[in-house]
Amino acid sequence: MKNRLLKISRGYRLKLSTHKLIKNLQDITQDDIDTVLNRSCMMYYKTILEQNIEQNQNSTIPGVEHSEIPIFIGEKVVNNNK
Repeated sequence: MKNRLLKISRGYRLKLSTHKLIKNLQDITQDDIDTVLNRSCMMYYKTILEQNIEQNQNSTIPGVEHSEIPIFIGEKVVNNNK
């Protein structure tokens, strides 16, 4: 018997356009849907995180520093001390 990862269906409802985009990414990368969604979400997460860090570095709000923003890698929180 093959070793398989346990996959838990969450039942998310996605737009048809989102399904098509995921399928196109699968065709291009030759990856399964879980890998495509994981990589896509991580890229989006990193983009948002970088924008937040940049905004907070330029922030004039007293007491807000970029080092206070948590960075999540997998399920762990990494301290952002630069």
